[in-house]
Amino acid sequence: MVVYGSEDKLNFQINMEENTKRPQFDENGLILPRRAMLPNFDTRRDLHRELMFNCKTGKSLLSEKSELSRALEKHKVNQTRKMVEEEKISSRSEIERALEERAKKLEELEKSNERNCEATTVCNPEFVRLHAKMKNRIQASN
Repeated sequence: MVVYGSEDKLNFQINMEENTKRPQFDENGLILPRRAMLPNFDTRRDLHRELMFNCKTGKSLLSEKSELSRALEKHKVNQTRKMVEEEKISSRSEIERALEERAKKLEELEKSNERNCEATTVCNPEFVRLHAKMKNRIQASN
């Protein structure tokens, strides 16, 4: 069985090795130009090995979704979720809406009462100390 192209690759590799070992000179003593080494040769070989391994194991890399398709799918899921929430809100009865409004009003009243209580009970400690001193002086003078 003859594999075409394998001899070319082998010759190419041998030539690459010879070129990297020693420079070649012409009759004037100048260094002859040589072919540049392909930096992607090893990475291409590694990629081919990985593809062959995945082919043998049955894993298909092409069936994976791209980042764009995953983002679009996520966006669609979010849109459908929002639509369902809006339908729930719009399908509520009048009683449920009235109860929610009352609950909001009660929460607002509780918050305003808490703010009022905090405003009256929070005192400046320096003011309290000076007030106590003045009170003691007035009582002592009487």
